[in-house]
Amino acid sequence: MKAYSHHFIVSAQTSMSDNPVARELVRYLLVGGGVHVMAYAKALEKLTGVEMTKMLPIPNLENKSFSETRKFEEKGLHRAIYRFSPNNYKEIDKIWSGVHPDDGQQFKKIQNDQAAPLRAI
Repeated sequence: MKAYSHHFIVSAQTSMSDNPVARELVRYLLVGGGVHVMAYAKALEKLTGVEMTKMLPIPNLENKSFSETRKFEEKGLHRAIYRFSPNNYKEIDKIWSGVHPDDGQQFKKIQNDQAAPLRAI
């Protein structure tokens, strides 16, 4: 049910506006939200040793089901976490490593001097 609701909200948000900037922002935020979900799940797994997807009935929230997010997925933004300062996420290497379960590609960490997220769009 949650996955269906998520899809409905995305469709509603992108179809409720003809403004191309608003539509693009919603698409980008969906992908960015997925990064946060993945980071939280990986942190919990690291802290507890429990695979969250086996412990909890988490719905499938892959962005692949939304054509609106394809452009961002193809650029790998669903695997990227950004650090805008050396003081941010000092221990991110402890959790943001390995491969993304949706596409098997490597997670990546991007420093602010490499690229800002919206420039990648």
